[in-house]
Amino acid sequence: MRPGAAHLPLAAALVAALAAWLGPLSARAGEVPPDDLQRGLFLQHTLGELDGALAAYAAALEGLPPGPATDALRLRRAECLAWRGDGAGVAEALGPLRQRAVEGGAEAALLGLPAGVAAALAIDLGRLRATPWGGELVGEALRALERALGSRPGLRLTELRRVLLALELTEGERALDGWLLSLEGGLERAAPAELLALGLAAWQALEPRLRSAPGPALELASLAAAAARVSPAAREDVDGVELLLAPSGRAGADGRPERLGVARVGQGSLLLGEEGLLRRALRSRAGTSLGLLGEPRMLGLARRVHAEAAFFLLAAPQPLAAQARRLDVDLGGAAFGLSGLLLEGRAGDALGLRAVAFAEDAESVRILGDLARGALALLRLATGSEPGLPEEVRGLLAGLAIGAEERALTLELGLPAAWLARLSGR
Repeated sequence: MRPGAAHLPLAAALVAALAAWLGPLSARAGEVPPDDLQRGLFLQHTLGELDGALAAYAAALEGLPPGPATDALRLRRAECLAWRGDGAGVAEALGPLRQRAVEGGAEAALLGLPAGVAAALAIDLGRLRATPWGGELVGEALRALERALGSRPGLRLTELRRVLLALELTEGERALDGWLLSLEGGLERAAPAELLALGLAAWQALEPRLRSAPGPALELASLAAAAARVSPAAREDVDGVELLLAPSGRAGADGRPERLGVARVGQGSLLLGEEGLLRRALRSRAGTSLGLLGEPRMLGLARRVHAEAAFFLLAAPQPLAAQARRLDVDLGGAAFGLSGLLLEGRAGDALGLRAVAFAEDAESVRILGDLARGALALLRLATGSEPGLPEEVRGLLAGLAIGAEERALTLELGLPAAWLARLSGR
C-alpha cells in the first residue's frame, strides 16, 4: 500500500469538515484554483506522492490573498509536511494560523492540545474572580484546597488564572486513554516534581474507579502523605523543555506500564498528565504538529465559544457514547446523530449558562428539539403543583429557553445574582 493510501478515509472526512468551517474553495476571483487543489489532494491522499502534493499546494497558494481558502490550503500543506516528518516545515506552515488563533478566545486556550482529545474543560479563574460573587467563591475554594494539600512548596493555587483539563477516551475497559491538566499563572515558584507527586497520588486513587473497580477514596488530606512515597522522577529534554516522568503503577490503555509527567511551559505555567498525551501536547505547543488545528470538529466547537465565557466544556459525542455503551447506559441512539457538544458560562452580575448540541443534519435538530421541549413541558407540569418547591426553582424552570436552528439545539438558563451571592456566602 502506498504511504498516503491508508489515510484516505480520514483525509476525506478532514477535507469535507474543513471545507464547511473554512469556506468553499472555488475558481472565483481570490480563491483557490481547483486544478491545483485537486491535484495536490490526489497526489497526497491517493498516490502518497508528498513532494508532488507540496508543489501543487505551493502553486495554489501563489498570489492567494489571506482568507479562509488560504487557511484551508495551509492546513493541507502542514498535514502533508507532517506525513513527511518535517517538523520545522509544519511549524512554518502553521505559523500564520496559530497567530490568528492566539488572537481568539477559546482557540487560544486550546491551541496547545494535540489531536485526539475528545473533551476539554477550561475555567478562566480571572474572569470569575472579577464578578461580585465569584471572587469570594473561587478564593475560598482554592484556599480550602491549599489547606487540604498542606504546604507544598510553591503551589500557590490562589494565584491561578486558568485551568484546562483535556481527556482522550478509549472504547476499552479503561475509560481514559490519556488526560492532561494545564495550570496557568502564579506557579513561578512551584516545584514541578511536587506537582508530579501530587498528580500521581491523585491518579492512583482515581483510576481504579474509572474502571468500576474497588479503589481507595480520594481524600485531599491524604495526598501529601501518598506523594511522599512516589518513585524518583526521570528527566528528559523534549525540544528544549524539561520533562519529568514517573511510573504510576498502573497499566496504560495499550497494556504497557503507564507513566505520568510534568513540564514547565511558561514562567508560571505547568502541564501535568499521561506521558503520551503530554508529549504530543508539547509538540503541539511547539508548532511541530497540527494539534487542535488538525481537529476540525473540536476547532469548530472552539470557534462557537463566546469571547467572554468564564468557562466552557467541549466534547465529541461518539467517544462519550462508546463509554456509555460500556457502562450499559442506554442513550437511545441520540448521541450518534450529534457532531459536537458545548457548555459555556458567561459571568457577570448574573451567570448565563448555554448548552449547545450540534447535529449532523437539520432533521436531527428538529427531533431533538421536540424531545427537549416535551421533556421541559412535563417537568414544568410536574413541578407546578409541587407544594414544597421554592419559588426560585419555579423561576429557573420558567426562564429555561430552548431554541432549534439549522444544525444546533440550544438551551439557555440564567442564574440570578441572589443565587450566586448565596453560593459565595454573602
